[in-house]
Amino acid sequence: MIRDVNLRITETRDADARYKTCAIAFLDIVGFSKLMSSDELTTFDQWETLRFGLVMPLLEAHGGTFVKSTGDGVLATFATAAAALAWATALQREARARGEGLRMRIALNFGAVIHDAEGDIYGDSVNVAARLEHHARPGGIVITRELRDRLSDTSDLQLAPAGTLRLKNIEKPVEAWYLTVDARSFADQVTRSGQRLPSIAVLPFSSDMEDPYFLNGVVDDLIASLGGVQELDVIAQSSVRALGAHAELGPSDIGEALGVDYLVCGSLQRSPGHLRTEVELIETRTGMVVTTERSRFAADALFHVQDQLIEKIVAMIAPEVKRDTLRRALRRPPGNFTAYEQMLRALDKVSSLNRTDFEAARTYLEAAIAADPGFANPHAWLARWYTIRVGQGWSEDPAADSAAALASAQRAIRLDRRNALALASFGHVTAYTARDYDTAIDYLDRAVAAGPNNPIAHTLRSVTLSFLGRGEEARQEAEKALRLSPFDEQLFQFFSFLALACYVNGTYDEAERWGRRSLAENPNYSNTIKVLVVATSAAGDLDAARLHAEHLMRVEPDFRLSRYRKGRPPFAEDWRTDALIEHFRAAGIAD
Repeated sequence: MIRDVNLRITETRDADARYKTCAIAFLDIVGFSKLMSSDELTTFDQWETLRFGLVMPLLEAHGGTFVKSTGDGVLATFATAAAALAWATALQREARARGEGLRMRIALNFGAVIHDAEGDIYGDSVNVAARLEHHARPGGIVITRELRDRLSDTSDLQLAPAGTLRLKNIEKPVEAWYLTVDARSFADQVTRSGQRLPSIAVLPFSSDMEDPYFLNGVVDDLIASLGGVQELDVIAQSSVRALGAHAELGPSDIGEALGVDYLVCGSLQRSPGHLRTEVELIETRTGMVVTTERSRFAADALFHVQDQLIEKIVAMIAPEVKRDTLRRALRRPPGNFTAYEQMLRALDKVSSLNRTDFEAARTYLEAAIAADPGFANPHAWLARWYTIRVGQGWSEDPAADSAAALASAQRAIRLDRRNALALASFGHVTAYTARDYDTAIDYLDRAVAAGPNNPIAHTLRSVTLSFLGRGEEARQEAEKALRLSPFDEQLFQFFSFLALACYVNGTYDEAERWGRRSLAENPNYSNTIKVLVVATSAAGDLDAARLHAEHLMRVEPDFRLSRYRKGRPPFAEDWRTDALIEHFRAAGIAD
């Protein structure tokens, strides 16, 4: 009976003239909001020129149907997969040849769509194309298996697997491929925004393994994982593979060809029962090896090994790139600093938690914003700066600084709604200053989805989960942050938030252990000292609690329970706040 009902539904759908099977193309401009915030008129004129001078004429030439404009994008359909691919390829190639100032991402899918009376289209196939567009490389094309399977001949196409992707609000995973349009000029593919982010390319790994799939999977997953780090420009694998025939090229030659500052290269070798890896981060200008990571894994579960390996490599690369970039920047006169380098100087000052240096950090963040108003990250870090200032007890007007934190976080979100740091900062500030935990956790969830390898996203989600009393989840998030960046300059915060999660869990000895590790990294972080006070007090070790309370009063002399409870009680549930206050009081903290 169920089969008959499904058959009738299928027949009704096929007979309905509103349904149509076609190729769906979704085009979007890379960084359009950021470009508009920097120069609205120029960006708008460039988009108008590109749309009416190239996109639409090529659409007509390839038999496409314009559906609608999405502001900085275009939705179109084609009768065949081949026509859609020909249009997308011609468009990207011609845009590159003309030196257009804007870069496009294009996603292609194939499936059934529903037409309404006004010419718009709907359906799961449309949603997949729209979501998939975010996975295309700047200046590149990404296609689904549904479209690929409808191409009669793919032998001449330079396709690289994008993997099986989980798209937001799409129930089934989507298998996709990147398409290289033109490998003639790699440097032309890499355009720089005002913040001049460090750029990186991952070279194919060497190996003694006969099966290439695991090795290719490691490299592809590493590129995707590094691509989730918003402070790096990562070159698409398709561009790198096109250099494969030029084995004689050295690091500086490859760096010049690809337009990148750093290369990642490595090897993967088998030994009885194990896999051995060696990965190097190379600075292309000098050819010097910045750092090397050697690992040895049991080979009985390849995919688990792959996940572990990727995690370790990303944890090594991202902090080392930051440190190396800052070291080189400090050798130059300050007037030559880019917005990104100004931001790194600020973070270096913030991490010390020396009050004089900390106050100076705001100057660097504001300089970064002035240098590139469309760069979201300095706004996000400025929001964090304000919340730390309040948390340290250094703010002369906590209400005003809390409002400034929220405003900075909101600006970061407006500039880049897919930026994990911006999303996480907004979520944290919303929880910490506004006590809007539902909104906070929504944005923090989005932050982790946007940047699954961003340690700040995980650590800020951890602290909000602790505020909500979800201690075990908070512990897992803090541990994830530690694994992602075990040598982070903000390590004291990672340990501190892990200590808070353990306090919420009632595992007070663990809270004390992680709190002591946080103090070893930075003895001036008052949030850590507070956790140590309440954790040792809750465990009944009042002598230790009083010693920590004395330390707290040296770091934050004006700390009083009445002001603390009135101004910023951290927990969503009143009984947790009541217990916290009693643990402070038992340690001798004054009301």
